[in-house]
Amino acid sequence: MEFSVSASPRQFPQALRAIRTRRGLLQKAVALDLGIDAAVLCATEKGARGPLSDDRLDLLAQRLSLTDEELHRLRWAARHDRLISQVEGSGASREEALLVSKTLTAWNHMEGTQRDGWLTHVARLADSAVMLRTALAPLSTAEDAMT
Repeated sequence: MEFSVSASPRQFPQALRAIRTRRGLLQKAVALDLGIDAAVLCATEKGARGPLSDDRLDLLAQRLSLTDEELHRLRWAARHDRLISQVEGSGASREEALLVSKTLTAWNHMEGTQRDGWLTHVARLADSAVMLRTALAPLSTAEDAMT
């Protein structure tokens, strides 16, 4: 699987747009149902604004008769994007934000023991990275001294 650093880590815009277009609805009609300006919904679907609030998601679910699965997908995408916004707001690089996004997405598709195993694997990977860096540090110091 290829990892594209140009890809957007946002999940909510695509999830919202997919649900709206599957129902053949225009942004303006959905915005009116939600009591928001069509420009706000447009910006949300483009990823220029954050996800809709939980109250708006509940209203959307009611007005569009969303299935439990559709509402779950939208709620997860909104939570994901809020977490990514916090990561980006903390000064993380684009690559770091994408890494967190991919990690959250993988986590969302796992259950119980899969999550436990994955956490164990990540902890081992982190330990290995520290050991490797520690082992290579004397080499870097020696190379710097020779130049």
